[in-house]
Amino acid sequence: MSEQTSGQEPPSAASRLFDLRTVIALLFTVYGAVLTIMGLAFESEEELAKAGGIDINLWTGIAMLVIAACSGCGSGCGRSRRPPSAGSGAGRGLNCGPGSGSAG
Repeated sequence: MSEQTSGQEPPSAASRLFDLRTVIALLFTVYGAVLTIMGLAFESEEELAKAGGIDINLWTGIAMLVIAACSGCGSGCGRSRRPPSAGSGAGRGLNCGPGSGSAG
């Protein structure tokens, strides 16, 4: 019979690397960098005229880099959080599932 501990094991390096938030942040970083470079270096006057004078590649690339930074920070912050233990009393009033004692 295997012995179970009350604490959770820390996530392995492989599970952190292939976390969905990390993959999405990396994709947004790559695509955002490509679009930003395309907007800065390879935008012609003809393409600007088609877009109404707005450098769409540049602004979209910058927005994607911001999203990547937020996603990367969110995935990094989410890893350090641990769920409260059953006896700590943290999170009371937020339990709305079956058996939580709430009537409504």
